[in-house]
Amino acid sequence: MPPAKLRTSARAGRRLRLTVAASLAGLSLLVVVTLVLALRGPDRPALTLAPLPPAQPAAGLPRASALAGEVELRAHTLLAQNQPQPARELLEEFVKTFPDDRRLRPMLAMVYLQTGQAAQAEAVADDLLRLEPTHGAGNWIKAERMRQRGERGYLDRYRQAARTATDPLHLVGIARGLTAAGELAQAKACLDRAEPQLPNHPQLIEAQAALDYARGDYAGCAKRLEPLLALLPDDAALRVRLGRARMLAGDYAGARRAYAASLQMQPTGQAALGLSELAGLDRDYPAALAYARQAAAFPATRLDGLVRQAQVHYLLGSDDDLARCQALLAQAERLAPTDPRIARLKGRLGTAPVTVSPAEQGIDDAEPSIPTFGLELP
Repeated sequence: MPPAKLRTSARAGRRLRLTVAASLAGLSLLVVVTLVLALRGPDRPALTLAPLPPAQPAAGLPRASALAGEVELRAHTLLAQNQPQPARELLEEFVKTFPDDRRLRPMLAMVYLQTGQAAQAEAVADDLLRLEPTHGAGNWIKAERMRQRGERGYLDRYRQAARTATDPLHLVGIARGLTAAGELAQAKACLDRAEPQLPNHPQLIEAQAALDYARGDYAGCAKRLEPLLALLPDDAALRVRLGRARMLAGDYAGARRAYAASLQMQPTGQAALGLSELAGLDRDYPAALAYARQAAAFPATRLDGLVRQAQVHYLLGSDDDLARCQALLAQAERLAPTDPRIARLKGRLGTAPVTVSPAEQGIDDAEPSIPTFGLELP
């Protein structure tokens, strides 16, 4: 069998090369693929997906069939190594080169969700559902987008996706969505179906941990996440999730280690908020304020950082602190006029706190979510 070569162009001069050599001996077919992947330069335009073709043979399909399995394996490996960006680029190159082959489209849509490209994911889902209305991955992605937009009917989409999905990573994604929607029994059923095909896979473990968290089993959640530290040593967000689970389980020392490690690796508002809560539990209010100010500096956690500062100033209780609390609440209210934490604290202003519960000292009433796989989970 003559060699087949997949070439792509790159403005910055970096290329992805797939070289396939195949030999036929009797009924045995050996495909050897060497993949060399380089990240896309910032000036390279985004890929525009071609419309999905009808399900019929095409000229490039035999060669695509030989490559699809190898590309899928490489993409799965990258995802298991917590490298969604290279996985996305690899899948995009395949789809661009073989627009008549739609087998890897669901996987590409899944990675789009993971990398925050929800509109691209939904475009792929719409094409999949146009050709096959009961497509498992298509219904899952559509359901997730409907849930994010607050549209009705997304639960029925999730349930339909759970009935028809076969890919284990799709089942994990569906389970995450069902967990976020509070359908915990169905989420567990999806994960149980996926587990035999994805033993010890990081995404499966994180989804199981999120389910434990949603059930209130914070110690179980932390226990699942801890082995991932060795597999994903550079994942700062993982340490935030572990810190939250440990704190809610009462392991404050372990939570502090996880949050501090995350903050050192990659400063984020979530890690700073966690350390602020822990400082509050220790009644170290200057540290609690300092971490809350740090959290407010990040756009994603600005509201939480402002509310946290207001809470600490309220606990300190002096006239100056109460005035500062009121000013911070005014800033927070401009960002979220209906936030219940703001209304609750405004109702308390004017009376100095006499007794302070552990919840008021540290852990806030509204518990942060566990954000994984590009989705907001309980």
